[in-house]
Amino acid sequence: MSPAGEAEAPAASALYLIAVLKPRLGEEDRVRGELVGLIAASQAEPGCHYYDLVVGDDDPTTWYMIEKWSSQAAWEDHMQTEHVRAFNSRAADFFREPTELRRYSDR
Repeated sequence: MSPAGEAEAPAASALYLIAVLKPRLGEEDRVRGELVGLIAASQAEPGCHYYDLVVGDDDPTTWYMIEKWSSQAAWEDHMQTEHVRAFNSRAADFFREPTELRRYSDR
């Protein structure tokens, strides 16, 4: 309870995302170059705890973008930024399959 005796709103649950990326074969350097700007801009956004690109040791042709946002609302704001919208408008040129997005919460 708050000092005034009112119930406090529940804290927003953090949002964790793993995006499975499959860059076009032979174009990995170009795709990584495009992702560098997206990552830097995203890491600077309010609500972004981390936003990192990793490559699986078992399959270097599959990449994973691992993200943590303070809330669903912070991620939704992120999705409306100019850098995300610009990247997404060209995503079909970068990947050999649609991106798979896995969502998790800390509930």
